Amino acid sequence: MLALPAEETVEAAIGIIGKRGRGKSGAVKVLMEELVKAKLPFVMFDPVGIAWGLRSSLDGSAPSGAHVLVVGGAHGDVRLERRAGAEVARAIVQANISAIIDFSEEPKSVYREFVCDFSHEIFKVNDTSRLIIIEEAPELVPQRLRPEMTQVFEAVERLVSRGRNRGLGVVLVSQRAATINKDVLTQVDALMVFGLTSPQDRKALREWVEAKADEGHLHQFEEGLASLNRQEAWFWAPEAFGGIFRKVRIRPFATLHPDKTHLRRAGLLKVKPVTTDVTTIVAALGTAVAKISKEKTAVVDAKRLQAQVAKLDAENARLRARPAAPTPSQAGMRRVEIPVVKDGQIQRVERAIDRLEKLRVAFYNDLRIVLPTVEGETKRLAESLDKARGRPPTLSTPRTHLGPMVPRPPLPTRPAPAPEARASVALESGTHDSAPSLRSGERRMLQTLAQRHQLKMTRAQLGTLAGFTPSGGTFSTYFGTLKRHGLLEENGNGTVRISQAGLDFLGEDVPPAPATTAELQAMWKNMVRAGEAKMLDQLVAVYPDGLTRQDLGERTGFTATGGTFSTYLGTLRRNGLVEADGELLKASETLFIDGA
Repeated sequence: MLALPAEETVEAAIGIIGKRGRGKSGAVKVLMEELVKAKLPFVMFDPVGIAWGLRSSLDGSAPSGAHVLVVGGAHGDVRLERRAGAEVARAIVQANISAIIDFSEEPKSVYREFVCDFSHEIFKVNDTSRLIIIEEAPELVPQRLRPEMTQVFEAVERLVSRGRNRGLGVVLVSQRAATINKDVLTQVDALMVFGLTSPQDRKALREWVEAKADEGHLHQFEEGLASLNRQEAWFWAPEAFGGIFRKVRIRPFATLHPDKTHLRRAGLLKVKPVTTDVTTIVAALGTAVAKISKEKTAVVDAKRLQAQVAKLDAENARLRARPAAPTPSQAGMRRVEIPVVKDGQIQRVERAIDRLEKLRVAFYNDLRIVLPTVEGETKRLAESLDKARGRPPTLSTPRTHLGPMVPRPPLPTRPAPAPEARASVALESGTHDSAPSLRSGERRMLQTLAQRHQLKMTRAQLGTLAGFTPSGGTFSTYFGTLKRHGLLEENGNGTVRISQAGLDFLGEDVPPAPATTAELQAMWKNMVRAGEAKMLDQLVAVYPDGLTRQDLGERTGFTATGGTFSTYLGTLRRNGLVEADGELLKASETLFIDGA
């Protein structure tokens, strides 16, 4: 038997690894049973769908007494909503309960999205010791990282590397060591291994030993893995729990294990399990989580409609594009006519405006963040339609506050055009200048410049702070629009600043700038990835001195010669946050405010 101090276990980072059928899942169940006895909260991410058995006795005939909320799955108390990860995290912390989140009926994309939002939120709001148990860990922190997995990887990696500071411990569960990202695996405090035979897995364990422990036990560790019986494991904690290195046997679990193979062997396939009643917990959480989830779904639908409207707007602009004005030598030529927007296309735009207007009215009280964008899109399309019909643009006064919602009057009925008028429209010479109508991304870039208009800023810094990839096409397009309208200025030394025209255009619509060094550094750390923020923390801690690449890698848990380290460092240097001074890397003066 292995007995670990409960309080320390809840805040530790532990890897549980073993081949199928060797007792790995049983060890996780025993761990949860012990946490219930000790009244210490935990959260279990279960993509397999068997952890809910914790609430029933071993044979399923009686409740076990474990007051644990089950979210999702066939036995869930609350339906799992893929976009409610952050809300579930807040609710669990506020109620200070344990929970099993069952993803067995969901695709892997839902598992990653939910865990990403949940992990970010619980890292911010957790206020007591709590253990996060992650089954199928390679689905979230794999060795081979694909682009769509970057966000959840960073969220879970932060829990493993920095969760102790928030009272959070993490248990990573996997059938193989080689499939877990090595930068994450080397950060766990202890390993419980139930038997591995492949060379790749042994190599991964050797890398963990090199980072964490004396190699004196390595040979004994490797030789002992092949001879382990079921429910036996090697437990190695070089520094945690006072230092442990020994073979252990996990006690049998005392609650229902609803794995089909186990149920068949135990003759329990036809049993209908009786589980612990948690209606009081559900009553407190279920309605709130469901309500928030519906609101988030509405936001996504609004964004989808906005994208649809933008597509129609682009089609409208393309169809109304005018050829170059005739040269003086062409003065005698007859006037040029081009096709205009067809009736069906105008009707499609009108229907889109109507849908957006209904959405704006219906969700006004709960979706205030969405409203300005929807209203701006509606106004822009209405002006576009006015121009297409040959009417002067409708003047409106910007809102200074969100008052009572009043539905817009219906669009005027369009008189049926004459047959010959439907096919073409005469080109007129000359255009009318007007104030630029900026997209939300362009306005965000302009606000970012205005926020720090007295300081130098590079294109890379502007892109990062505004939420764009500086080398991407979207950033270049938006940057060109602002420059063409004279709202920003680009100096020869590579810096960018807002022009006086840009300041006049924004007026008072400028977010406050960071007033202290701490606020400035927090702003940058929120804009970069978790690994990059970790590197910044270490360099800021030794400022004005610096660190070598090797020292920085050791302090942050990255391999200094690895691709991840180089990528993160490249981003920081590109944004002017880190500077090279010979062989040393130093935090840039950009991260500090004099006297603050």
